[in-house]
Amino acid sequence: MLPAQATWFTSPEPKARQTAALLTDTPVQVLEELAETGRDGQALPAEQFEQTVSDYLTAGEAPAGWESRVDATLRIVNTAQAAMEMTEDGDCVLVGHGTAFTLLVAALAGRPPDAAAWRAMRMPDHCELRPGAGGAFEVVSPWGGWVST
Repeated sequence: MLPAQATWFTSPEPKARQTAALLTDTPVQVLEELAETGRDGQALPAEQFEQTVSDYLTAGEAPAGWESRVDATLRIVNTAQAAMEMTEDGDCVLVGHGTAFTLLVAALAGRPPDAAAWRAMRMPDHCELRPGAGGAFEVVSPWGGWVST
């Protein structure tokens, strides 16, 4: 469930901005660095795209023209931390993209990126994290946790 009181941030990309507008009536701040992982824009067939992203997430293999997994992780984590620091009261809600947020959740939770969770995501989807012990975050509600089965 989405928090009643929150500070909202979104990627600049139209689909993220549109999703944020559907989810809240409160102002949403655009953060350029919440963008999806950088890709060369070359369209891949669905099966090849899925395998390429899975390899990117699990083995760190970035095809030519893609942002490295390390660079993408550092960018998205630094931006999420900045957003949390800008949040004075309530929760911090980030609206963005599957691959980038898979890297974010992994880094914040202190575990490897979960390609299976990325493949299972539905659009829109939701994952809730809370600060835990030792600076790591705990996944309170995983991707798909708000969808009834």
